Amino acid sequence: MTEVVSALDASFLEFETPSAHMHVIGVTVLDPATAIDGFGFATVRRVIETRLLPLERFRQRVHSPLLGLGSPLWQTDPRFDLDWHLRHIALPAPGGAAELETLVGDIASRPLGRDRPLWEMWVVEGLEHGRWALISKIHHTVVDGLSGAAVLAHLLDLEPRPKAASPPMVVTASEPDLLARVRAVGPRLLQELMASTPTPVFRGAMRLYERLAATNRARPLRI
Repeated sequence: MTEVVSALDASFLEFETPSAHMHVIGVTVLDPATAIDGFGFATVRRVIETRLLPLERFRQRVHSPLLGLGSPLWQTDPRFDLDWHLRHIALPAPGGAAELETLVGDIASRPLGRDRPLWEMWVVEGLEHGRWALISKIHHTVVDGLSGAAVLAHLLDLEPRPKAASPPMVVTASEPDLLARVRAVGPRLLQELMASTPTPVFRGAMRLYERLAATNRARPLRI
């Protein structure tokens, strides 16, 4: 399946630099003491495979058109490999907060490669008191803060016995926000701007205007 990356999400790609990464890091500490059927990397892998991968976005990569002429596209990665995205490592002794923070900082410091779906997860054993950690690294184009929380809630269980797997209902904030902007600006004016302005310039201008509006330094556009 192929679909166009929304203008707002595409701006997250365009504004990313080697020193400013547009991914979100999440850290979840897990206590497997009450796990009914035991706990290990295989357990987490099975949960990711049955609950996360049904979401198509986690199996798609971004295809950028030649010379930036046109909008980027979501395309299913023909060589998708879960074992590339899901890593299993051990935390150095003594497995405390300092060691975990160092590991998270190292993972966060490296950008996500554009040649694969824009996410990684690290299953970390060796935390003190027999605990594990799940470190998620997901690009803003895949999920925002709200839908990221929904995905995490779907992966985790509140009871020792796992719930039945089903794809989560994920609603990103970017689409409603984008729709609100279209209504505020007016579809006719927006279409004229998109038709007459190079795509990268248009997206950059919209992003700048968004920032100005957030600080009350720009008036609402009128048609």
